[in-house]
Amino acid sequence: MRNTNSQFYNKFFSANRISYFILSCFLLGNFVACQPKEEQAASLARETQLARVIEIQKKYRPPKVKLNFAELAESEALLQNLSSVPDSFRAENQYLLGRYYKSIKDKKKASSYYYEATEYVKDSIRKEREYTYFDWAVKIFYELEDYGNLEVVNKRYKTLLEKEKAKNYEPLASVYTYEENAYQKQANHEAALKSNALRIEMFNLAGGNQKRNIPSALISKAESLFKLKRKEEAFAILDTLITKEASLSANDKRQLYGNYGTYLFFEKEYEAALAYYLKGLSYTHAQKGGSAKKNLAASYGNIAGGYIELGDYKKASLYLDSLEQLDINTIDNTDLADSYFKYRLIVAYKTGQSIDVLVSELDTVIAFQKNLRNNQLGQELLALEKTYNEKEILQAKNQASELNRVRMQSSIIALVVIFILSLLGAFYFYRQRKKEFEQEGLLMQQRLLRSQMSPHFIFNFLYATQNQIRENPNVAIQHLTKFSRLLRLILENSMLNYVQLDKELESLKKYLDLQRVRFPEKFSYEIILENMEEEEFIFIPPMLLQPIVENCIEHGFAKITYAGKITLRMTKQAKYISCTVEDNGIGLQQSNQQQDKQSSAMCLISDFLKKTVKQEIKIIDKASVPNAGTGVEVKLLIPYKLTED
Repeated sequence: MRNTNSQFYNKFFSANRISYFILSCFLLGNFVACQPKEEQAASLARETQLARVIEIQKKYRPPKVKLNFAELAESEALLQNLSSVPDSFRAENQYLLGRYYKSIKDKKKASSYYYEATEYVKDSIRKEREYTYFDWAVKIFYELEDYGNLEVVNKRYKTLLEKEKAKNYEPLASVYTYEENAYQKQANHEAALKSNALRIEMFNLAGGNQKRNIPSALISKAESLFKLKRKEEAFAILDTLITKEASLSANDKRQLYGNYGTYLFFEKEYEAALAYYLKGLSYTHAQKGGSAKKNLAASYGNIAGGYIELGDYKKASLYLDSLEQLDINTIDNTDLADSYFKYRLIVAYKTGQSIDVLVSELDTVIAFQKNLRNNQLGQELLALEKTYNEKEILQAKNQASELNRVRMQSSIIALVVIFILSLLGAFYFYRQRKKEFEQEGLLMQQRLLRSQMSPHFIFNFLYATQNQIRENPNVAIQHLTKFSRLLRLILENSMLNYVQLDKELESLKKYLDLQRVRFPEKFSYEIILENMEEEEFIFIPPMLLQPIVENCIEHGFAKITYAGKITLRMTKQAKYISCTVEDNGIGLQQSNQQQDKQSSAMCLISDFLKKTVKQEIKIIDKASVPNAGTGVEVKLLIPYKLTED
């Protein structure tokens, strides 16, 4: 669970812990005979270090104080050197480091530190501050959509809260709220309704201001009921809330009318839906805070969709313009971005705008995806640079700590032992870090590869779609929707080291289907799964197969006069998935490729597999195998996990 910086602490101190133990045993006789002055010096040094930790933690305890990483790292290094320190100090430092990484928008690292802070809360919650640790850990895992860790922390939080003699209903309500939201995100609406009932019960038991949260809980309940096709119950709840509109907050009204409009939209009652959307918009304008911009953008998108369904493309365009002015590139909502570009294309087509306008809209889609990809790569590179900087800071702090330790020793033999063991520890640490940086470099190369998509393919697809727009606009819009979904899948998958098998196969199928748009009747494909199902919880590295099937199409089928076929066979084994990609193209001998020169993508994939499964990709020219026909057969082993973590 620890992030890179936290791993640094563990590895450095675990590497030196042995040396500290040996040194302690060796000098035991010396310590027994120490003079009172030396004991006083050691005690004073410990008190000074602990006082420094308390000073740093007190300084950054207020929530709005800007955090300084160097001081937090110093505090962490001091705590690692100190023994018999209460867990509350260690928990607070983990929490402050979590706050720091959240402030720089590195939610993944923040979640690791928040989680570690909760781990120091053992049998019961004794301090008000410990509620904060759990609240932020649960919140950050929900924002990351990491529902596995969310469930783990939430269950433990709930267990600790239920142990309390005097029940604290407010945090229990928070537990059930996040539990319900997580179930809704996972489409488990029956479980969400059970959590919702407990959530409302906690609000009632807490009383006071907590009862103001009940309308929001009822709106959430209506959402689960609607998803379960219990529409009459859902609308009944919302109608009841409308009759009590005067007692609702502006945010409750925004949710109420926005959700009501969405349900009516799904029921194809577009005029009624639009009326509710517009009423909800008036309350959205009054909203303030971090989510105000995101909610306003969603309202504009919903209203534009309603006007499009009613055929009022002029008004739809006005609201799309308003959405664009909010700078859609800065809004963390890929579904909204997809809807925006789709609506733009529909309005352009329905209003009879020229082909140049449509192509310009396509360019905007590609630019948006490229911007997201560049932002992602930039964040990864900054994170890598930050890791190096943090390493240097921590090394400096530990060197200072070592010097203080050496000064307290009175024996020359002890100094020699410290020097030798520190040297061995440093050598071990250096080797470990070198290995880690090699692995991180490989993963970075893999992410760079995944975030790319063949410019040649994109250009040819858009050219083919441009012709379709002139000849068959409806088919063209379908192709553009598939293309937008493919770009989104590639972007989502490129952010992860492992993705679920069904997502990877969906991305591959959409890629092959779009290639068939370029080459109608040129080829077909078949995907065969053995010993596993497509929906099974199997996670594999993304974008390993796309470059292989791309070679089949671009080179294997380049000069054939018959129908090509690609067969992908995946067999689940004990540790790996055995994968074979076979085509009936012209083979390596007649290909324009040089046999010994693979693409950079294939080289990176081969290098990655060599280091993970200890085997390279095998490429077989079927012409060299008796009675095998023509084409190429590619065999590889793909590592898999049963969880994405």
